[in-house]
Amino acid sequence: MSLPEQLTKLVHAATGPSPWFWETFPEVRGRAHRRYRWRFHGQEEGLQYVVTLHCDGEPDRPRLALNTLCRPFVLRNGRLGVWCPQGRELRLACFQVDRLRTFALEEIVGWFAPSGERLYAATAPQDELYVNLETAAGVHPLEVPECFRGINEVLAPVSYPAANPNGPAFAIFVLYL
Repeated sequence: MSLPEQLTKLVHAATGPSPWFWETFPEVRGRAHRRYRWRFHGQEEGLQYVVTLHCDGEPDRPRLALNTLCRPFVLRNGRLGVWCPQGRELRLACFQVDRLRTFALEEIVGWFAPSGERLYAATAPQDELYVNLETAAGVHPLEVPECFRGINEVLAPVSYPAANPNGPAFAIFVLYL
């Protein structure tokens, strides 16, 4: 396989940000092999651009809602991770999928989509990790919660205001967890 073919394959396998690339989101399974599905709400009144996760066969009983710029990833032992920019930090949240409580869509209609909140769940994350986006270039140690260990790396492209006309306006944070 040629280098351009390899690169194309990697790009097609990458998870894109919500909501635009929701169809690239990973298949989610709980510990008991329970299947979960992603649902894009498109232009539904009050839910524009929101993507929800629900148990297979229960599309109107979401367990997790993602606003713009979120990227989910599968973790060990029936867990789901989500990373997203949150202010001047990169936020990684870990959820035990089978323990996520359902909520009514009415709980988020109207306020969630236009808000600055990136994700919503009726159950708090099992753990979280925040990385300052204003960190200088270089290698920096992180205190990584157990639920994130075992991931080879997270590539997190993040945009930010350029410091000058020729300065970078984009960075790729590489997290080795």
